[in-house]
Amino acid sequence: MKKAALILVFLCTSGPARAADFFLFSAGASYMKHADASYRATYGRGAVQPEFEFGVRVYRSLYVMGGYGTISRSGKIPDLGFDSHSTQSYLSAGLGFIDVIWGMLKFKLEAGLADMMYTEDALGSRFSGYKLGYQAEAGLLVTGKIVFAEINVGYIAASDTIGSVKFKLGGTRIGLLAGIRL
Repeated sequence: MKKAALILVFLCTSGPARAADFFLFSAGASYMKHADASYRATYGRGAVQPEFEFGVRVYRSLYVMGGYGTISRSGKIPDLGFDSHSTQSYLSAGLGFIDVIWGMLKFKLEAGLADMMYTEDALGSRFSGYKLGYQAEAGLLVTGKIVFAEINVGYIAASDTIGSVKFKLGGTRIGLLAGIRL
C-alpha cells in the first residue's frame, strides 16, 4: 500500500508537467476532409464532427490517450440520384506527449490505434462494419490553472472492402476543443 502511494506521488510530481496535468478531458468540434473520393462525391468534401478526448499522465510528459468522434451525413449517389445515408464513428487509444513551449503555451503529439465503425444505407441495402486503423495528431494548447483551449491537426484512417469495392474510412481533420486538467 505504501509503495503504491509513493508511486502515485512520484507520477503526480515528476517531470515538467505539473500535477494539474495528471488528467485531461476536452470536448469540441473538428472538420474532417474525407479520405475516400467516392465518399466525397456522395456526401461532400468534408463535415464538422463532435470530438471528445481524454488523457492520463503515466510518466513525466507521457500520457495514455483516448478519443471519440462521429460523422453522420446524407447525400445522393452520383449519376443515379438515389438517397443515401452514412455514419462513421471512431474510438481511438494510444500514447501522447505534451510539453511546454513557453509560459501557458504547450504542444502535444499523439499516435495510436483507431477502431473505425461505419454504416451506410443506400439502394435499399445496409452495409456496416468496423476496421482497426490508426490515428496521429499534433496540437497547441493554451492552458490556465484548470481549463485549456486546444487547436489540433490530425489524420485518422482505416480501409475495408465490401464485395470488390475497396474504400477508405476517416481522413484529415482540424479541431478546436476546450477542456479541463486536473
